[in-house]
Order: sequence, then C-alpha cells, then structure tokens
Amino acid sequence: MSKIAEVTPARFPAGTLARIDKVLNKGEPRSDFIRKAVENEIGNRDPMWLECIQRIDVLSFKARQTERRIEQLNIEIEWLKLEVARLTTEAA
Repeated sequence: MSKIAEVTPARFPAGTLARIDKVLNKGEPRSDFIRKAVENEIGNRDPMWLECIQRIDVLSFKARQTERRIEQLNIEIEWLKLEVARLTTEAA
C-alpha cells in the first residue's frame, strides 16, 4: 500500500520546475521536494504542527548525542578489553 493517499494537480508559474530541478539533491525526486516544501509551509502556518516539528528536532538531536556517547563507550570498552588482555598476559 502506498503512503501517498491524496493526489492533486498543481500549476506553477513558468520556470518554477526548472528552478526546483536546479536545487534538487542528486537522485532526489522532484515530487519529494514539493511534498517537503508543502509540509514546511504547513509548519510555518500551523503552530501545533510547528511545535511537533520542533520536538522532533530536539529528540533527533538527543538521539544523535546518545549515539555518539554509545560510540565513545564502545571505544572505551574495546580499550578496556585490550588492557585486561595485556594485564592478564603480564601476570601470567
């Protein structure tokens, strides 16, 4: 089942699609760009939606911080394993 449930034709001033195409990321479909632009505009006009987006941004930031901390801890764990192995070898 497709995530896209609603379809509407849109008319743009001449040259708009070419301008969009110039700023697309490599491999990014134009339709994804337009959907994101619409969501951004809704967010600009709907305070509740904007609050949700801001909360998502905060949670995403916290998730990235947590991921970085986990990476740091994994490095520390690997170092400790090596240190234990070294000390065990020295003690033997």
